[in-house]
Amino acid sequence: MNKYKIAYIDEVSEDIRDFQRFASDIFDVIPILPIGGEDGLDKLLNSILENHIDAVVVDHNLIEFDKTATINYLGNDVVNMILERLEGFPVFVLTSYDEDAIDNNEDAKIVFEKKLMYASKEQPELFESGIKFKKLINKQIEKYKVRLEEAEKKIIRINKPE
Repeated sequence: MNKYKIAYIDEVSEDIRDFQRFASDIFDVIPILPIGGEDGLDKLLNSILENHIDAVVVDHNLIEFDKTATINYLGNDVVNMILERLEGFPVFVLTSYDEDAIDNNEDAKIVFEKKLMYASKEQPELFESGIKFKKLINKQIEKYKVRLEEAEKKIIRINKPE
């Protein structure tokens, strides 16, 4: 079975490695660093599209440890840009600042605490939440793919001469 490809966007390399360890049992994790500059957000979206990503998980506070001081957007900006271009695409915000992320995102249900990826079996409740989070990502990808297939079939039916 092929693993779905998910992008994890974060400015902290250690957090990227931690997420890869957390999710690599189910997903092929493609790490993406935030891109600075005036057109950084557009370049980031192009990178997501070029890598044929099935879902995106993004850190909320992408500027917290930005050593270049050129990143001028947050995780919710990434989410909004993706959803403007790809309606219904599976996107999630993983953050240590869940209150801020909830306030800044239109859909609070996509915000999850970063501590999920650090849970161990000695923390059963948190560990279970991490498993559920990965299952949720997988389920949202599957639902999105079904919607795309249905839309494609509808277009074919509409364009099919009778």
